[in-house]
Amino acid sequence: MLSAQRREHILAALEEQSFVSVTVLAEEFSVSRMTVRRDIAALEAEGLVSAVRGGATRRPPEGTGATPAAGTRGGVGVIVPVADYYYWPILDAARETLSGQGFDMSVMVSGYDRESERRIADQMLDSDAQCLIIAPTFDQESIAGGDHEWLYGLPAPVVLLERELPAIRDGRTVSSVRTAYETGWERAGRELRSLGHERVALVTHGLRQIGVDLDRVWERAAERAGFERAGAVTVVDARLTGSPAQGVLDEVIGRIREAEVTAVVSHCDQATLGLVHAMRRRGMSIPDDLSIVTNEDEVAQMTTPALTSCSPGTHVIGRQAARLALDLLDGDGAPVQHVRVEPSLTKRSSCRPPAAR
Repeated sequence: MLSAQRREHILAALEEQSFVSVTVLAEEFSVSRMTVRRDIAALEAEGLVSAVRGGATRRPPEGTGATPAAGTRGGVGVIVPVADYYYWPILDAARETLSGQGFDMSVMVSGYDRESERRIADQMLDSDAQCLIIAPTFDQESIAGGDHEWLYGLPAPVVLLERELPAIRDGRTVSSVRTAYETGWERAGRELRSLGHERVALVTHGLRQIGVDLDRVWERAAERAGFERAGAVTVVDARLTGSPAQGVLDEVIGRIREAEVTAVVSHCDQATLGLVHAMRRRGMSIPDDLSIVTNEDEVAQMTTPALTSCSPGTHVIGRQAARLALDLLDGDGAPVQHVRVEPSLTKRSSCRPPAAR
């Protein structure tokens, strides 16, 4: 087929549908995707079509600056463990980015249930989702047991959200975007160390740090911040998700006190408010008895005193996840990418030098 014939075919296809795919056209014409892109570029130069990621759309009216309507190019499925204040900014930013390129986005909640995550993924793919953005439930034990390998067998591109997986034996992995919590821990540790704290604890549910040795990552971050190895304590309790029971909070506070630390970095943004109230019930004063740095800035502003935070850029996380999905949907062999977004430290009144002991 000559180039003129291919271009006529592209224009005819766009009379019947709002979007044509580079990959589909290349297979139909038995030419390379680069050849199809040249055809689209030539048609765009004539003002007949608009080149977009992965293909072309009908030319919008002059001067409108219109973008493809949401849904005209298919859908992206998003699976998150909970529908809470943390994920809403991420989802909003992802939806805005995807809709700007003509993609719909559907969201479902797994409730930190591995079987539910697989079932939802299958349902989304059966409903013609072209790509999945997933925040799966993993921990070190499940990673060692290979529970994550189902992701490699999905018949659509996958982007991990606030998760990261190492390559397995044959080199397979998937793209990901997550907050660089370890960088945030180091920044929080430097602030606490500058105030004179010598023993600090990381309090975490451990579910978000996958593909890494949690204790070792925390110890390295604390060491870079100036703490001795013995001065970096880890308090892990997988029950610190959602709204933990009072008994769970009391147990965690007991472990904090037993560790004899003078400062805490709370990675459990959903449980931070509960931990603060549990400390008060035990007669602990913040920051006189214990300095606190929390993970999420919205939570940090809801307490008295307001908490110092080392918070992620949730809108950035959402945009980056959508952009990775768009790259994969382009169908041109996009490479696997691992994006880490560094959190920023906001100082408030929950941190001060430790009281004399």
